Parts: sequence; C-alpha cells; structure tokens
Amino acid sequence: NLFDATIINPDGIKVTEIDVNSRAAAAVPIDIEVWITPGSWAGNDNLPAVWVMVSKGAANSDGNLVPTKIDVDDFYLAPGKYGVYIIYNAGGIHYTNGNGTNQSYQNCDLKLDLGVGKNVKFSGSVFNPRIWNGSLHYDKNDVAGHGRFGYGCPGSNAAIGDLTMSADPQINSTGNITVTGLPVVPASPGFLFIGVNK
Repeated sequence: NLFDATIINPDGIKVTEIDVNSRAAAAVPIDIEVWITPGSWAGNDNLPAVWVMVSKGAANSDGNLVPTKIDVDDFYLAPGKYGVYIIYNAGGIHYTNGNGTNQSYQNCDLKLDLGVGKNVKFSGSVFNPRIWNGSLHYDKNDVAGHGRFGYGCPGSNAAIGDLTMSADPQINSTGNITVTGLPVVPASPGFLFIGVNK
C-alpha cells in the first residue's frame, strides 16, 4: 500500500512498530518492507530510484483480519511530508476500501492520507480506493536513542545499515558501535554521523 505521512511534531517521530492486517491465517509468516520518498507517493509509485527502504520486519500472523504487530527496524522521520510504501514479501496484504471519510487521520504529531494499493512492486497500475489497513507505533523522539536518521541517500536502497551499540548511550561514557548490513562496494566511502540533541 502507498500513502502519505505528514510529520507535524517539530522534533519528528521514531517509528518502532507497525500493525498490519493481512490475509494470512494464524501463525503464517508476514514479512514487510517500508520505503519512503520525500513529498508524496503520487506520481512516484513506478519510480524505484526515488524510494529508499528505511525499515523491514517480520512476525507470525495473529490471523486473517486480526491486527498483527511487527517489530520493524526503528526509523526516524523529521518534520515534513513523505510518501510511504509498505510492501508485503510474505503474508498477503489486506485492503480497506476508501470511502472519503476513512482516508485521512491526524493527531498532534502526524497526519496520514491513505492512498492506494498495488499488487506489483514499483510496477503496474494502482487500485483505488484500496487504502492501507494498519497502525504506526512511534516515539516522539524526546528521549535518548539510536538508529537510522532520515531516509538515507538515493541509490542506497539495496541494503539497510544497522547500528548496534554495546550499551545504551550515556554522557561521559564510552561504547562500541557495530555497523552491519551495508552494501559491499569496493573503494566506496562511507559516512557515520553522530549527533547529540536534548
């Protein structure tokens, strides 16, 4: 499914889990990827080069039409508007038909404009009014944490880097950071930015 997410919270949000409704029977594996692009999904649904995969996750289904919580790789969204593309690699997506009144949701942190469905990744036509059927779980980014910041660089969507810390971050202490899951490209530079806020 494709939809737009407008982040209103001036500190941004950190998405930690996603509930999905699928067609999978109980205990059947569900596997999803989350891709984003600046702006909107509209007009970009068949342009893979403008999308970056920011997260992925898997879980066993809680049953057909029963919300299943998936612990995805945490990702941060700064204030602004993003197109969001949730792709099911396993489990089968369940759609809801949009009727005008169920296609936009907003709270003080974000606004979701639920878009369309597709049955082929980055290809083919869209199905309208099939809208996303799920929930985002997020932190308001007001506590210390670590993880991906933003949506990465165009062209880097073949892999998601993962940071693992030896301990939670603490001021006046040291720790080891292990970086895995990066693309293997000989003689290519890499950058790791570390910042402190609040």
